[in-house]
Amino acid sequence: MGRIHFAVSHESYAAMTKFYNGLQQDQAQADFWKAANANPVADQVSNYLLDVVAPGKGGNVYEVFIWQPLPGKTGAMFQQGMGAKPIHEKAGASVTILRDRLNRMHYLVQFDSWEAHAKFSDTPNPEFAQYMQKVSEDPSAELVKTYRGFELQP
Repeated sequence: MGRIHFAVSHESYAAMTKFYNGLQQDQAQADFWKAANANPVADQVSNYLLDVVAPGKGGNVYEVFIWQPLPGKTGAMFQQGMGAKPIHEKAGASVTILRDRLNRMHYLVQFDSWEAHAKFSDTPNPEFAQYMQKVSEDPSAELVKTYRGFELQP
């Protein structure tokens, strides 16, 4: 769809606060945003403030699966995500689990290359299929969004 996902990470909320306070004092940032707002080339369509539930090793090719918990099932949804993580990692992915402010789970599957992504995607995973069969017997969440992307290299 031609969307750009811009991510900034911080070690803590205190570090995030310091970073954004610094931006407010930065004249180059003020000039950039003044010019960008005068001639916008894009619209922001979403903004997530995410907390890391379970870190992964990262990778520059990724897929994100956003899960909305069913009523009363937020804990179960995250437990099921944590159960899927080692299965995917054994199959060659790096998995990071994030939580947004609406308690949705962002299940981030990352790879070092498109080739690694292709191998993961093309290889049947009976262990994960069996796990998902069990999870579907008592669902805790609904998949509401998914997207695939890659990190731009400077």
